[in-house]
Amino acid sequence: KMRLALDDDKYMLLDSSTELTLEADGSTKKSRTLINLEKGTILNEITKKLSTGSTYEVNTPTSTMSVRGTVFTVTVTEDGDKTYTDVQVLDGAVAGKIIYPDGTTDGKEVLIPEGKAAKLKKDDKTTIWVFDDENIDLNELPREVLFALKDAAEGGRQLSVTVQEIIEVLFPPEETKPPQSGDDTT
Repeated sequence: KMRLALDDDKYMLLDSSTELTLEADGSTKKSRTLINLEKGTILNEITKKLSTGSTYEVNTPTSTMSVRGTVFTVTVTEDGDKTYTDVQVLDGAVAGKIIYPDGTTDGKEVLIPEGKAAKLKKDDKTTIWVFDDENIDLNELPREVLFALKDAAEGGRQLSVTVQEIIEVLFPPEETKPPQSGDDTT
């Protein structure tokens, strides 16, 4: 895993199997950050609202995600000839646009609000929203991302999930098993 400070208010945590390219330029008054995520998981944390004219985008094989002051994850996975993009918004909102296999988009944005998740699927013919209004599922996130979220929440960052919810996924309580025959229960 790797955590990058893109500047003084933008951070990105990369899961160990992540492949991406990063383009960034500009100043604090007008900056442009473009992440091309090919595969893996990234946690994006933008601690301050972007200034007018600034952009922060994550492109995947299936979509473009645009943000302003938010915490969200993006995961790209492949299954045979299909590519999936999963987005989970933990603070703020993310606007997503489909990218079709030929590289075009219809220009329509889907707003993914705080506490919600979205999934896109692309094959050789088309790209579709599988869903765009599901609740976040912390069990789908890599442990490194969960630890980073726990640290952010403990540090005062307001997220749509609590520290306790994150801890319960990281350290599930032991399941109590009924006694087996032959077990000494005295």
